[in-house]
Amino acid sequence: MTDDAARLTGDLLVVNKGDDTLGLVDFARGETVATVPLSGRSGHEVAVHPSGGTAIVPIYSDAPVGAPGSEGRTIDVVDLATMTVVRTVDLGAPSRPHCPVFGGGWLYVTAETRNAVLVLDPASLDTVGEIDTGATQSHMLAVSRDATIGCTANVEPGCVSILNLTSRSLVAVVPVASRINRILLSPDGRTAYTADQREPRIAVVDVARARVERWIDLPSPGFSTALTATGQLVVALRSADAVAVVDSADASAAPRLIPTPRHPQEIVLDATTTRAYTACRDDEVAVELDLVASRVTRVSAVGRDPDGIAVLARSRPPIRGSQRRRG
Repeated sequence: MTDDAARLTGDLLVVNKGDDTLGLVDFARGETVATVPLSGRSGHEVAVHPSGGTAIVPIYSDAPVGAPGSEGRTIDVVDLATMTVVRTVDLGAPSRPHCPVFGGGWLYVTAETRNAVLVLDPASLDTVGEIDTGATQSHMLAVSRDATIGCTANVEPGCVSILNLTSRSLVAVVPVASRINRILLSPDGRTAYTADQREPRIAVVDVARARVERWIDLPSPGFSTALTATGQLVVALRSADAVAVVDSADASAAPRLIPTPRHPQEIVLDATTTRAYTACRDDEVAVELDLVASRVTRVSAVGRDPDGIAVLARSRPPIRGSQRRRG
């Protein structure tokens, strides 16, 4: 271990689908400072354990949603102090595991080919439950702050499944559009947001009534969304190479656009919700955006086909013994 390696720190984890790696981004350096090869093809999403010591990357498939390809059945556990895969957990059957979410003392992972959300013990990673989503292609998951409600985005059926996480049961399936992808749930679990992939609009779903309440128009089709503390939706507009900031309560208000590098993907916010992060696929960079100043503030090189990201806490210990890499 070199002294330089001992000082390595980072701000963001990025899953590089094209390289089958998880990268650690340091925005101060403007580069990926460490990478870890994943165990298979390919990881798409990442979640950091509440302890901050490990990250979870499900190994999904070498094919897009709904297309023929490999059938992932494992989850990689990455130690963030060494940036190494320290464990690969077999889920017991082909699953195409995709979106990991920690909540209420459990780890939830979507299992596309099982039409389910798996419930895992976050310490042992044993599967302790399975929640039927009532639909195929259950790709993404959002969980309420109190971890009592979950919602999945079911891509090609174009519907949202509402789940009771306490009873581990399906509540309702809400038709939305011909194709959707990602999903956002308000902290109180009352409202879900998902972007139509064929029309420039976001569905606002009333969770209690299990119906689409209204639509929010966008300048181009949206993808991932996040919600600020002041009720603004932050939306990745992949084809427009921009992030839109939209008033979630006032559909008539014009969105504020922040230009980004090409093809922004997942949107995550920092704890203050005034800064957003995304990986831009076509330019192979990750960016930090100041939502108040409406501009990109920092850029870092990443790997090929970056997708899922996770923000790291500033108090996380330095990386030890990592392999440095420039994206």
